[in-house]
Amino acid sequence: MKSSQKQKQIEDAQKKADSAKQNCQKCDLQYQDSVKVLDEARIMWEREMEICCNVFQELERERITFLRGTLWRYSNLNSQLAVEIDNLYEKMRMQLEKCDPELDNNTFVESRKTGQERPAPIVYENYYEKSAAPVFADKKASSMGSNKVSGPISSFSARELPEIPVTPPTDRRTDNPAPPASVGGVYSTVDDAKSDSILSQTEYALVGATAPTPIPKPGSRTRLVRVEYDYVAQGGQELTLREGDEIEVVDMEDDTWWRGRLKDGTEGMFPGTFVSLL
Repeated sequence: MKSSQKQKQIEDAQKKADSAKQNCQKCDLQYQDSVKVLDEARIMWEREMEICCNVFQELERERITFLRGTLWRYSNLNSQLAVEIDNLYEKMRMQLEKCDPELDNNTFVESRKTGQERPAPIVYENYYEKSAAPVFADKKASSMGSNKVSGPISSFSARELPEIPVTPPTDRRTDNPAPPASVGGVYSTVDDAKSDSILSQTEYALVGATAPTPIPKPGSRTRLVRVEYDYVAQGGQELTLREGDEIEVVDMEDDTWWRGRLKDGTEGMFPGTFVSLL
């Protein structure tokens, strides 16, 4: 009984051993297949890696070749340019060696000289009295006889000015005509502003010039002026002018800047030389 049980156990153990041996053989076969697949992948990777490295090597060779050629040409150009620049500098140095300050100054004086005589002295001329002698502004100037300009210019004498008829103004406050003015010459006793204006215009007419715009006297009544030139205000205290606009003059600070008021009520400073009296 016992021997039969042992025999059965031996047979079972033998079967298990055979089954384990078969499983080991199967696993070994699978391992061999895996090794073959891995080796094939290795071979493919090596082949692809070799191709990739060859491509990268070729690209790097082309990059280095291009950079080398570009730097070489750049060096050659700079070297050639440096030689040309050095030649130009050498020519400049040769010309500078010929430069003589004294000779240049003398050449300029000889080619541009205007003479050796000094200008005539500035003297006061009395244009209203022919017999009046000129008065020198500087005592030293009176001693320079060769350059002295003496005697009044008769064409500016008031006695020779043409007679200009003057129409007496009308007094706007009373609507009555003002006393008649003498018309025997430019010294007629009309309104001060008009008398000055007539005399100024006559003198300017004699020399072929145009009389300037008369400047209103400070403290006079409000006047209207017309803008002759455009002007852009340079600050908040100034007015922007447009040609043709009319401005009411409020105050004259001086002969250059006046204070006025536009039609829209804006008040500020403006240049008096940009307007004319109405």
